[in-house]
Amino acid sequence: MEKQSILLNRFQEVRSKTVKNSQELEVEDFIIQASEFVSPAKWHLAHVTWFFEEFVLSSDSAYEKFNIKYS
Repeated sequence: MEKQSILLNRFQEVRSKTVKNSQELEVEDFIIQASEFVSPAKWHLAHVTWFFEEFVLSSDSAYEKFNIKYS
């Protein structure tokens, strides 16, 4: 199995667990920033996705970004 495929599978496993763990949160937990040092759950989900694409997938010259506006 190629490196990108392994990384993608691992990312999907971790994301699946993250989504499962976040199911116990209330809707409000995703939309508010309770204080200046705590980001809402949606920020963390998006940031991890961005990080994975920007630093892991983009290291493969064959990878095409999902949306260049997210860079």
